Parts: sequence; structure tokens; C-alpha cells
Amino acid sequence: MFSYYGTNTPLNERLRKIRDANFDATMLWWGDSKAFQEFDKRQLVQQAKANDLVIENIHIPFVKARKIWSIDEAPRLQVLEEYIKWLDDCSDFEIPIMVMHVSGKDQPDAPNEFGLRFMETLVKRAERNKVKIALENSRPNGLIEFLLADLNSDYLGLCYDTSHAHIHGDSDFRILKVFGDRILCFHLSDNDGREDKHWNIGTGTIDWGKFIKAFPKTYHGILSAETVPKDGSISEEVFLDDAYRRLKDLGHRIHISR
Repeated sequence: MFSYYGTNTPLNERLRKIRDANFDATMLWWGDSKAFQEFDKRQLVQQAKANDLVIENIHIPFVKARKIWSIDEAPRLQVLEEYIKWLDDCSDFEIPIMVMHVSGKDQPDAPNEFGLRFMETLVKRAERNKVKIALENSRPNGLIEFLLADLNSDYLGLCYDTSHAHIHGDSDFRILKVFGDRILCFHLSDNDGREDKHWNIGTGTIDWGKFIKAFPKTYHGILSAETVPKDGSISEEVFLDDAYRRLKDLGHRIHISR
């Protein structure tokens, strides 16, 4: 379960409630003032471990993602330096995966060599650090497909977000099927097909039967929920228990379909 699930409860309490709901892993937001407003990096990791939660990955900010493809070298290198620092954080704190976006609001119409060189440098650092980079499917602009097709490294793969796929019209899970062998982690949630609601699995309009059929047989990692309550009046405990039950049921259905 993602460490932020739509409430302003103090982080250490959220982590405890996640563990009390029987989740055994979490994902952490990382890299900006919001991430470290309660704890610094080391304390944040310690809080997760104190609650017996595995840190599956960190998710880094995406507000500067468009600069990855910038023709201007200075802003591109500045962003690269920040991303390398976060990869080094993963190495220092033994966090196996860094999730990132390669799309912002203002993107090129097509991939370019500047973004490719950016990612080549970042992947080399990931290989050195033995930390994997997971590109999250956010917008259907071909950038992820371009990078994954061109950069064949065990340390570069895909973070597949079901809600992003749904709102962008990928109801047949095409990217999941094409890059199934490059999946590193999941962001699982549901929505109404129009907005990225982050509802619990099975409470929106995603066809989870199709998802199960498309699920890569090579993936044996963690199933992660990135959800928030659909009903703001529900208690955190009830919400988390429901999220865990739905995620566990999905995992069971995936297992028996293999």
C-alpha cells in the first residue's frame, strides 16, 4: 500500500495502520519538501522498518519530467543530477526500485535523442548502484515505448498503473502485454474511465478479468495498491481492510489463472 492514501494522518500512524491491515510492503513518496516534511530520509526509512514494512520502491517527483526531453542542456542536466541523487539514495537505503515519470504536461510530439541520452546516463548509474528504474505509464505519447525498446537493461523497466491506462483508453492493457517481461512493479487502482480517482480495486469500471488475462506470467513480485477512499466518511481502518481484501483476492485470481 502506498504510504499516502488520501488522509492527513501523521505518516508514522499511516504506516502502522497499513501494517495493521496486513500489508507487508509500502511505497514512499521521495525527493521534495512534501516527502520530508515530517521526517528526513533516514528517519522515513526507519519509520517504515519500525512498522515491519518492506519498502518496495520510492516514487520521485514528476513536475520536471518534461525537461528530460529538453533541447536546452542546462535544465536537462540539472534534472539528471537530481535523479542521480535519488538513485544514490536508493542504494544507500537498500531500496530496490525508483519509480519515475517521463511525461509532463508539455511534451514533444515524438521522442528525441536528448531524452534517450538522459536515460542512458541514468540507467548506467542504476546498473552501477544495482537499483532498478521503473517508468510509470502516465500519458499515451510513445515515450515509454521508445525508451524500453531502445534501452535493453535489466535495470530499466515499467511500473504499470492500471488507472492511468484506463483513463487514456488502454482498456485492452496493450502496454502490459507488450512489455510484460519488463514489469518491475504495479500501481493498482480503479476509476470511472474519466479521472484518475485511485479507487479500490473493483469499485470502478476497469475490467479486472481482462487485466488478469493480460497479467505477465513472468511477474512474481509484489502487488501494490495506490488507492484512496471513494467515500470520504469511511474510517481509515475500514478503507485499508477493504483495500487489502480486494488486493489479496486479485492476487488469488491471478495465481489460479496461471
